[in-house]
Amino acid sequence: MRIADADEFLEAYRQVSRNAAGRQRQAFRQLLDEAAPVYARLAADRRSTARRFNVFEALGIERRELMHSGLLAYLLNPRAQHDQGDRMLRSFLERMGIEALPQTLERTTVVCEHSLEERGRLDIALFLPNGRIVGIENKVDAGERPDQVRDYQLWLSQQQRWVAERHLLVFLTPEGRAPDKQLAEIDLRSCSYETIADWLSEHRDLPNRLATVVAMYAEICRQIGRSR
Repeated sequence: MRIADADEFLEAYRQVSRNAAGRQRQAFRQLLDEAAPVYARLAADRRSTARRFNVFEALGIERRELMHSGLLAYLLNPRAQHDQGDRMLRSFLERMGIEALPQTLERTTVVCEHSLEERGRLDIALFLPNGRIVGIENKVDAGERPDQVRDYQLWLSQQQRWVAERHLLVFLTPEGRAPDKQLAEIDLRSCSYETIADWLSEHRDLPNRLATVVAMYAEICRQIGRSR
């Protein structure tokens, strides 16, 4: 190819490129013009509804394990000041597959960070009126220490001789995974944060003051479940 021919080819290529770039810029400007009113409506909707606001995100506590355990224990406590009695506790236990529940759960004792002496501390312990114990071990970002779940099950097995009903350990993690080690003698349920969100979302008739917080917390649980 002659030099003159090469120069002519390069100039033609540059012209095509300039034309293509011009068309792209024009299409992009048109897209921005069309999107502007949509964005304005979206911004106005957000201002009027504060739909994206979540108090747990605002406080920066959405991944703090102690916060989750404390709030769950509060909602499960039939004597807490949410004044919903045992309805949330009962629905949670039913979702965990527990049958033959007492007619009333109002006398259930809920304990956070329950000491198991040399075996550690259980995040939440539910002592039901019929003597049954339901423990909840909560893992948001932290991993298990060696034999942690097994140790908790051993403690539950030592309490088994006092009651006829089998105790239960709930292992709560973002994805609902099984623990590293577990005993067959004590019932265990693996529970995900999405399951917690589903459980919270089924309570659609809560008082407005409580419903707002529960809905925000359910959103956080879904985020944790989907971020695994």
